[in-house]
Formats: sequence, structure tokens, C-alpha cells
Amino acid sequence: QSYRLRTDELQPEAEEELAMAQEAGAAGYAADIYNQALAAKEHSGVAYSNDNFKTALQELTQARDLGVKARNHMIESAQKAVDSAIDAQGNDYEQQLLGEALASLADAREKMKSSNYTDSLSAARVAKEKAETAETRTWEARAKTSIADLNKKRADAETGRGPTYAEEEFGKMARTLKEAEADFAAGNFKEAYQASDRGHQEADQVFARLKDEARLVRGDYDRQVALLKTFVEEDTGRAFLEQATLRLGRIDDAILNEDLGRAFALYEEGDREVTSQIQAIKVININNKISNLKARVQEDQANGLFQFVDTTADEYMAQLNGVEYDPELDRLKPNQDLYTEAIRELARYESELDRMKDRAISNVETRIQRVRTDIDNAREIGARDLVKAVFDSAVDSYEKTRDLLYVIRNNLESETPANFVTLGNQLGQAESQAAQLNQTVIGQRNSVDYLRDLILWTYDMTRYLDQWYPIEELGYQMIMIAEPTSAVDSYSEMQTGISAADLLTEAERLYDRISPITPPPDQAQLHALALASFKKFLESADGFYRYGQYSRYPKSQREGFLYQAFTHLEELHLMNERLMVAILRQVRDYDLVDFERELADEFKAFKTYLRRDKTAK
Repeated sequence: QSYRLRTDELQPEAEEELAMAQEAGAAGYAADIYNQALAAKEHSGVAYSNDNFKTALQELTQARDLGVKARNHMIESAQKAVDSAIDAQGNDYEQQLLGEALASLADAREKMKSSNYTDSLSAARVAKEKAETAETRTWEARAKTSIADLNKKRADAETGRGPTYAEEEFGKMARTLKEAEADFAAGNFKEAYQASDRGHQEADQVFARLKDEARLVRGDYDRQVALLKTFVEEDTGRAFLEQATLRLGRIDDAILNEDLGRAFALYEEGDREVTSQIQAIKVININNKISNLKARVQEDQANGLFQFVDTTADEYMAQLNGVEYDPELDRLKPNQDLYTEAIRELARYESELDRMKDRAISNVETRIQRVRTDIDNAREIGARDLVKAVFDSAVDSYEKTRDLLYVIRNNLESETPANFVTLGNQLGQAESQAAQLNQTVIGQRNSVDYLRDLILWTYDMTRYLDQWYPIEELGYQMIMIAEPTSAVDSYSEMQTGISAADLLTEAERLYDRISPITPPPDQAQLHALALASFKKFLESADGFYRYGQYSRYPKSQREGFLYQAFTHLEELHLMNERLMVAILRQVRDYDLVDFERELADEFKAFKTYLRRDKTAK
């Protein structure tokens, strides 16, 4: 009976909600939900007739709730559109349009409450349309900015570094950029932004591989740590520090410190009997301390000390100017002891200035250690042998910086000026040379590694040509005289060193190894010679192989294959001569003793090959 009573009590409310949903037009814009509500009400009636009052109450409750949901469906759809636009950062890009959507949404809710269903539905649709438009424009703006930034990163990577071991990462970034641009052109702005966002992460991987992350990281300041990383715009240490990655964090501290410069507060009215002389002395004392501290700041600034600490001279001057001792206010509020507060505040600034040199030295030591780490990294990949002059210059600059810091830290005499200005210049030079060293040695290592691979591949080709020499020595005419056939395959019997099929397989393998390679810039000409030789090797091997396919080709065509094979072979010898001479010249220019010792057998084979007859018989 309790369920029956509650069902009877709920009946008017549920019918009212369904009536309002019908009046609001929910049957048109929320038909599924509205029909579910009607079905639930019908089920409730059936259950009630069968004295199943618990089920009747459950179904009626669902009918009421679905009626409310159907009536508010358009408003909730608009709310979802607004939420989606906000999640897309619409407030940052389309604040006005999103505000209009919110206003329309609020208007829709208000009109729904007042049963003005037509206007409520219209306002909800307007809110949804504006929210969707705001979201689309937001993604478009974000994608446009992100793609532009990514394009700049790609340009920096191309013009600033060139092809290196970051080739794979760079290609991945470029493909992602094309994907983002294609999505943008197709109007898929959200997907374009997501792709470009991936591209930025891939760009970071490029820069990390090139060991120059600090110089190249910039761009998307609202997403990444680029707010903490800036680029050196000039060679001086102060400019470097001002553009360094910690600068933004120090700006936050500077904002807080502006309040610390506030030395005076309102005083309660107090003793007005302090003599003007005492007040004057206080003013003089404070003004003298401020003047002395300003002089110290100017001296430290002239000596270049500020370029190595997390506070600028201008910030210190602003703090000191904030200490404005008011003798009249001090007289009116003696309990606050404004004079003592001012003296203590100035003492704190003085203490910070006293510690500034130690802080600067600590920061310089950290940067010098980074230079040392860069040099050690370059040494590990062979910089001492590959780029000796650049390596020695970087080491010399590092040692000069380290020694100069030692002189300054211990206040030693020096033949040359030893201060933070010269230290800043020397440190900037050391950092620049360390970065240049890493860039140069990576490029040189790429070239040497490429040359090693090319030597080994070329050596393999000469081995296979030596194994094929019995056929080359017989010559075209002798093979024609032998007239090999499938029944009497004298051609196969002549292949005592290597079979034509194996020769073709090895030629294909070598060509497949070298053809997809993008060589270092300084090896482009050598790579072109190599590619031509290996292609000619493949053409010759293919002709020799086809000649032995008796059942596939007629005799006249096979003889043509053989003739072309010998022609290609003779051309190959001449091309290989040019290639090997170029390789040996490169090896001589590099002057790497260990490299030549490691590949001594290959070089010996090259020289033997160069002395042989280049005419295919």
C-alpha cells in the first residue's frame, strides 16, 4: 500500500512533466527520450492495474525523469557543446563568441523555467551553434599557430644543422607536419592541432639528437618549457643569461620582490613629539644606506656580476627605490618602528649583495661543467681524431674559462683583466665552441662512417668480380663458340668461382643497401659515383644471368643479353676505377691512422684492382 500511495502522489507530477515535455516539442527534438518516457508511463499504468505497485512506482519515476530529460535535451546538447568548446580552450581564443553561447544557454534555461518553450528551444539552438562555431574557430587558431611554429622548427633544423644522424627523426617530424597541414587544409582543425602537437614532440627529439636543444628550443610558449629556455642573441654573457632558460622563472621572483621593497605601512597615530633632528638623522642614515647600496649595485653591474645571478640591477634599484622612509609617518606611528623596519630591509638587501659573488661563481661553475660535459661527449665519439683543430680550440677555451674563474674566486693577480665581464665573454666563447665542436664532430663522424660502409660494400663487389673473372677471361666470343644449351650447359660449368644466379643475388643485395641512403653533404659526389657503379654491376650481373635462362629466352635474345653484360662489365671496371681513386683520395684527406689500419685489406684489394686490365674480353 505504501508503493501505491507513493505512486498516486507521483502521478500528477509525472503527467505534468510529460505534458511540459510535449508542449516544449520534445517529441520533435528528443523523440527517443520522449517516447521512452511515454512507454514508461504506460508500463506503470499496466503494473498499477495488476496491483504491482512497486513496479508501477519505478516506471512512473522513470517516466517523470525521462520527461524532464526530454524537455531539457536541447539545452543539455547546447551545454555539451559549450563544455566541449571550453575544453578546447575556447575562452582563450573565442571568448566573445563563447560568452554569447553561454548567455544564450542561460537564456534558454530561464525561458525553459518560465515555460517559454519555443524561445527556450531557439536560444538553446543558438547557444549550441555558437559554441560549436567557437570550438571550430579555436581549433583552427590553435592549429594555425602550432603549425606555423612547427614549420619554423623544421626550418631551423634544416638550415641550422643539415642532414645528420637525426635524419630519421627529422623525416618523421616532416611527415607529421604534412599530415597536420593536410588536415588543416581539409578543415579538420582539431586533428591538425593534434598532429602538429605530435610534431613538436618529434622536433624536440631532432634537437636532442643534435646536442643543441638549448639553442633550438623556442616557439610554442603556452605548451612547452620554452618559457624557461631562450636563445643567445649576442655573444656577451649578460645577453646569454638574460635569454637563458631560467629567465622566466626569475621574472616570477622579481614580481614577488616588488612587494618586499615596500618598507613602510600606515602607522597608528602616535607620538608627534619626536624632534625634527632625529627624524632628519633617520632620513640621512636611510638615504646614505640607499645611496651606498645603489653604488654597490652600479659597481657590480659595471663589473659584469649580474650576468651570472638570478636578479638584475634594475630589479635591485626598484627594490631600493621602494624604501621611502617618511619621517612624519614614523612620528605618527612610533609603535611600528618604521625606521628599524627600513634598516632591516636594507640590511637584507646588503646581505644579498654580499652573497652575490658566491652565487655568481656557483652558477658559472655549473655552466663550465656543462662545457666540460659537451667536450667529453665529443671526445667519446672521436672528436680528438676527427676534428682535432676544433677540439683543441674548444678545450683551450674551456681551460681558459676554468682558470679565469679560479683567479676571480681567489682574488689573484692576473696579467689580463680578470673580472666577471671578461669571464662572461670567455664563458660565452667556451659554450659556443663546445656547441660547435659537437655539431662538427657529428657531421665528420657521419662522413667517416659512411665512407667505411662504402669501402666495405665496394670491397664486396670486387670480390664477386674476382670470382666471376673465369667468365670474364673466357670472353664473349669463346662462350659463343661453346654454344651452351640446356642439354649441354657448358656455360654453367664455366662458372667456377661464383654462379650467375649468386652473382645477381649479391649485386641486387649491394644495390639495395646503397640505393636508399642519403649521404652526408660532403659525400654527395662520392655517393653518386658509387651508386652508378653498383647500378652498373647489377645491370652486368643481370645480363649474365639472363643468358643462362635457356627455356625463357630465344638464343638470339640471350646472345644480346650476354653482349650487353660484357659491355656493362667493361664500363663497370672504368667506373670502379674512378670510384676507388675517389675513395682513396678521401681516406688520404681524412688522415686517420686507425681507420686505414682497420681497412688495410680492403685498400690492398682496391690497389690490386686498379692495376688489373679493365677491358672485358
